[in-house]
Formats: sequence, structure tokens, C-alpha cells
Amino acid sequence: MDPYVIVHDRCNFVDQQTLKLQEAPDLVPVGELPRHMLLVADRFLVNRAVPV
Repeated sequence: MDPYVIVHDRCNFVDQQTLKLQEAPDLVPVGELPRHMLLVADRFLVNRAVPV
């Protein structure tokens, strides 16, 4: 049995999105991997980033 019970009336749910930001592969020197970093957006920033 699960020791935790979610009480929906007392919970606060927040939208969250994880994005991976990466260098353009054509700008990276030959033989090297593009650098990247993970970003976390929540609340009002979810679905605001537009890929190019």
C-alpha cells in the first residue's frame, strides 16, 4: 500500500516544461560535439519558447 495519499483539494499543481538548448551543429568545429544545457520553465513560461 502506498504511504502517500494525494488530496487533490489541498494540492497546488504547476505546469512545467524541460527544454534542451543546443548549439547549431553547423557552427561547431569538425570533430566536436555541440554543447547543450537543460532549462526548466514553469507556470507562464511553459510553451513560450519557439524553436528556430
